Amino acid sequence: MEHGAQSDLPQLVYDKATWLANGDAAAARKLLQIIDETEARLRLSFLEAEFRRIEYLVENLANAEPRAVLNRPDGGWQTET
Repeated sequence: MEHGAQSDLPQLVYDKATWLANGDAAAARKLLQIIDETEARLRLSFLEAEFRRIEYLVENLANAEPRAVLNRPDGGWQTET
C-alpha cells in the first residue's frame, strides 16, 4: 500500500491537460491514491482468503489417505484403491 501513497500524475499530464488547474490536479492525485489503496486492500484480502484455504487444506488433509476411484466409461464397475 506504500506504492499508492507515492503515485503521482506524470508530468506530461500536467503539461498537456489544461483542465488540471485550480486544484483539479490535487483532486486527480487524490483519486489515483484512493484507487491504488482500494485495489491494494482488495488484492490483500484475496491473498488472505487464499492462505486461509491453504491452511485449512494442510490441517485437514495432513493425515488423509490417498484414494483413487476408477470408473469404466460405461459405468460397469467402480474400484477404490
